[in-house]
Amino acid sequence: MATDTAPLLNLLNHYHQRLENLFLCQQEALVEQRFELASQLLTHYQALLSAHIELENSLLLPLHEKVEKPRWASSLYKREHERILTLLSRAKEKLNAAQLEEGRSPRRLVIELLDYQRTLKGVLEHHEQREEQGLAPELSTMLEGSEQSKLAAQLGAAWQQYFAERQDTLNALLTQLDLDCRSYTTKL
Repeated sequence: MATDTAPLLNLLNHYHQRLENLFLCQQEALVEQRFELASQLLTHYQALLSAHIELENSLLLPLHEKVEKPRWASSLYKREHERILTLLSRAKEKLNAAQLEEGRSPRRLVIELLDYQRTLKGVLEHHEQREEQGLAPELSTMLEGSEQSKLAAQLGAAWQQYFAERQDTLNALLTQLDLDCRSYTTKL
């Protein structure tokens, strides 16, 4: 059995960071009270995260179910994926509703939206930590080196394609933000 956890772990870390950067850019748009821009960025984030989760569910978790004594059951990862997508859909609904509200302080709306998103971020952080401490190392231990490399290449190619399909649009959206967020464009 293989023991090098780097390929899968590095890949998960890389795409988790790319997704987190995009989410932070959306939050920067909120702080600037640019609700339409934040909504567009959140829509792209939602699509990318959904694709990311779908690949984990279809490629990684069926393999993980074969791990003899996993730190966390595969069903936990699936439930967390469902919870994340539910929280994300609700965050998107709240953002869309905020754009339609009149007579309320935009700053208060931003605070409410960021407060709700904090819940989503907390769930994401704990979930990613579990994947990086359990799922990736366990799969890496179970798979032979060539199997692990093949799986990492397959995941990486698919995730890269999802980002590449949106890169030009995302870059155009991100250039509308302050300099801090524009530096993320090279990381997306």
